[in-house]
Parts: sequence; C-alpha cells; structure tokens
Amino acid sequence: MRQMPLHHPRRAAAAPQCARFCRARSGAAAALKPVAGRCCRELAAPGGEANSSCSCGGSPVTPGPMSRPPDQAVFGATPLVQMHRASQARPDRSPLLRIRRRIDQGLAGVRRRHGRVHQEPPSHIALRHSRAASAKAPLAVSKVMRMAMNRRHVLQGLLAGSALAGGQAAAPARADAVQYSSVTLDNGFRAHLVANTSQYISAALVLRSSEIRASDGLAHLLEHTSFVGAAGDLEASQVRRMHQDYIQESNASTGPGMIQWQVSFLPNYLEPVLGLLALTSLNQKCDVDTVRQEARVVLQELYLDRYDAGSGHRRLFDAALFGSHHPYSIDTTETEIATAKIPPQRLAAKLREYAETIRLPANMDLFLAGGLDANLAGALVAKSFGTFSFAQGPMLSVPMAPVTSMHRAFSAASAELRRPLSQIKIAWNTGVSVTHAEAKVVLALSEYLNAMLFSRLRERHGDAYAPVASYQPDECSGIFEINIPSTQASDRIERKVFAGIAALKQNIDSSELGRFRDRTELKRRKNAENNETVVERLVQRAVAGGSIHDLNLEAVTAESVLAAARKYLPAYEGAYVRLSLIGR
Repeated sequence: MRQMPLHHPRRAAAAPQCARFCRARSGAAAALKPVAGRCCRELAAPGGEANSSCSCGGSPVTPGPMSRPPDQAVFGATPLVQMHRASQARPDRSPLLRIRRRIDQGLAGVRRRHGRVHQEPPSHIALRHSRAASAKAPLAVSKVMRMAMNRRHVLQGLLAGSALAGGQAAAPARADAVQYSSVTLDNGFRAHLVANTSQYISAALVLRSSEIRASDGLAHLLEHTSFVGAAGDLEASQVRRMHQDYIQESNASTGPGMIQWQVSFLPNYLEPVLGLLALTSLNQKCDVDTVRQEARVVLQELYLDRYDAGSGHRRLFDAALFGSHHPYSIDTTETEIATAKIPPQRLAAKLREYAETIRLPANMDLFLAGGLDANLAGALVAKSFGTFSFAQGPMLSVPMAPVTSMHRAFSAASAELRRPLSQIKIAWNTGVSVTHAEAKVVLALSEYLNAMLFSRLRERHGDAYAPVASYQPDECSGIFEINIPSTQASDRIERKVFAGIAALKQNIDSSELGRFRDRTELKRRKNAENNETVVERLVQRAVAGGSIHDLNLEAVTAESVLAAARKYLPAYEGAYVRLSLIGR
C-alpha cells in the first residue's frame, strides 16, 4: 500500500481498503484529512485493520554490561525515517505522499508514519559503553549487546531519546524482565530484539534506499508482490502457502525512501517466518503472472485516489502547509498509474531490474518483540539473512518543512458531510520537530489546548461534540492541528477557538499539567505490554530520532508551557492554514 501513516500511524476513518496515510488517524474527522498513502489489498483474511510502520538503521553495538542502571539507560539514534501515529484521541494529518499498506489478516493498530529517510550512515540503536568487551556471536553475527529491564523501561529507556529519557518517575519492578539485543551481521544487516514473556511475536522489517521513489511506482508494485510472488527457489504458490501457514497477521507499506513489512505470528513459527521475510525482501523473482495480477490491484487502488472527492482540497491544504514542492504535498498518482499500465511482460522485466538496485542488506533493519529466546533468534536471523552478500546504498533525505508564516484560508464542499454539519480544520507548522529541545513542552501545550477547547466548545457552549487539538511532530516538522466538526458556522467556531487561545496565553493551570503527566504515564505503561506498540516505538525512535509517545512531561512547568503558548500559538487570522468543509 502507498504511504500513511504511516499512517500511521499511520487508523484511517475512511474506508480501510484505501487507508492512505503517513500518520495515524482517529476521530470523527479522520476521513476528511489529507492522506499520505494507500492500503494494499488483503492477502488472507479480509476485514483486517490496515497497518503501517517505518524503520531505521542501527550499526554494530559492542557487547557488555550497561554502565548505568536500567532505569537510567539511554540509547542514541540519528534521525532517519519517520512514521508517526497520533494518540487515539487525536485525528491525524497526512500529506498526499503515499505509504502503501497491506490490510492483511487484521494486524491491529495501523501506524501512520511518513515514509522518509535521512541520508546518513545507519545510526546506533544503542550507544557503545566504556566497559563493553568485544565478542563474536555465531553464524556471521558480528556484535551483540543485551540488557535487562522491566516493562515500564521498555518505552522510558529503550525507546526514549537520550535528550528525553531523564526524570522518569519510579515504578514498581516487575518479575517478568525484558531483554534487549542488537545484532549486526557481516553483510551489514541489523536486527534489534526485545525478548519478553508474551506468547506471540511481532516484527517489522525495513528497507531504506534513495532508489525507492514514489514517482515511478516500482517500489509500490514490488511491495504488492510480497508474500504472493515467486521468491528464491520457491514458486508463487509455495510462497502464498507459507504465508498462510506461518504468518497470522501481516502488512506491508511503501513510502518515499522506504519499504516496510510487518508481521505477527506464534513463536514456534519464528524460523520459517524469518526465512520468508528474507526471501520476500531480498530475492523476489517478479514472475509475470503475479506482476499481472498485482498491477491490476494497484491500478484499482490508484483510481480510488484519483477519483476521491476530497483529494483536491487536501492537496491545497498540504501545499499551503508544507509548500508545493515539499515531498509531503506532491501527488504522484498519475505517474504511478502510467507505470501500472505497462504490459505485464515488460513490467515484470522492469521490476526484476529495479529489485537488483535495492537488494541492500546493509540498508535493512529488523525489529522483533515478543516471546522469543534472544540467542536463538539471533542465530536464526543470521541463518536467514546472512547468506546475502554485503551491499549498501544511499538513503533519501526529506527537507525541513517551512515554519508557517502567513494566513491561508480555503473553503470547500465536503462529500462526507451533510448539512447542517460542517468542519473547520486549522493547522500550522511550529518547526518544533520530535527531536527539538522544546518538543515535550509543545506536547504538554497541545494537551492543555485540547482540554481547553473541549471545556469551552463542548461543555460551556455546546458548539461541538468532539473538538480536538493535536501536536504531530516528526523529524522535519512539528504540526499543530485543530479539528472541529460542528453545526455552527465555521467562522464563528474559528473566532471562539482563538478567543480561547488568547485567554490561554494569559494563564496556565499547573494542576492540569499534573493530570497530563499521569495520563501520559498510564499510556506509556499500557503500551509497554503490547508487542506491536513496542516494535512501532523502536522503529519510530530509530527512524526519526524519537517518538511523540516517548516525550517526558515530568519536568515540564506551567511557566514553560505559558512561554511556549505565547511563542507557538498564532492569533486570530495569523500564521495558520484554515480549511472549512461545508456539508452538502
């Protein structure tokens, strides 16, 4: 599927079979948001929930004990690709950049992310430590590092960025310890393992390359043939049978610079699943019959995008927010349609030639979390992926989006709304990315603004049922978005929103911040129990340098939030983009 959202994170409130996204979306207004990806067709059980994620690079790490206790552990990472999913209470913004995602057998929690990659050598998932000693692991494993921590620290330490991990509140230790291991093979392939006591395994495999371009559509087609076409010595029918037998949930997505495969399965199938992932990602044969069938599916997906009634105003909104030439606002639908229409014989040959350019083990990262033995898993990773020769290539770089500096306003009729219902959408780029020093303060500000809008527009005036404000940072932008469906006139709602913002700039209630901290901590602890979420956070953290869910609000003060409000919240008819959708 074409990217959304990540999509995630991307999730999409629109039809799940075409959930394009780069960021996760939720809420009543999700179907009206700009989308940055498209779903793939279901592989097995229909009716599954769309899924997405993206990933990073991690270089060799040295084995040895951590020089700090687990609750203080910090892991470094370089910003690379980002896939961001907004919290469940927030709707997502997604650009028209695609993330292809496979809705396969109901893998829960589609992650919206932006498919972006940073042009740098693979980053360290874990920092080297002075007391570490070199050691060779079996089966072409060059270096391994392991440490134990309780589940709460999986997200607070393992996933939190080095600048964000400090100041965590103490939590009771759990008996079921989690082990983290990082393995680098001789061919450059990296695997990052989280072993816990759960009874299933989730995985994400990410391939990054500057050759993965949205405009030509070849990567999208190659991702569509995953798990259904001939690979290695296996015929297409054998690949499909293995997928059905061993993988209980799966999904694939493509965005500029990245292809990602996601699976969840029972622990006893670890070896065949790793073998299938290796063949699918590094040794597809692109047989003509499979290419013919999947090109038809891709065309149907692209036609859904071309004839989507809301695509026009979404393009306008994204262009105003990011700039017309930024990757997040470029629409490649027509060029991808042209590629999918190439005659099957010629298209299959073109795909085989293209696949050779992205068979890059040193550009790949595998993330595994669940009921696994780290030593055995490392050996199986080496057995499946270590047979491929070393190959490495450049990765894509996405430019920083410009900070919003002027007022833009649009109005459009909405095919999804009926009168008297309308929707107002307000957004601006603060420039505060996920790795920015003030990201956690801006996150606290977005929570405060969200609560204020709920109190004013719903509880006090009854103007809206579900007003939502959210902050959606990634490695190249920090988008504030306000989304309000209402039967009231959009201009009236807009004035009330900014009257509330003006009042917020005068005073911040410190007791509210304490409630936000507690809610964030509860969410963090709940997420640490879910393998898909753990894998997603590892991917986000490695790809973008951090995750919004890792931002620590513990040290945020009312004074710092007030200063951020005065700095980053615009005035009425100030520097923001407004879209009014009118019901028909």
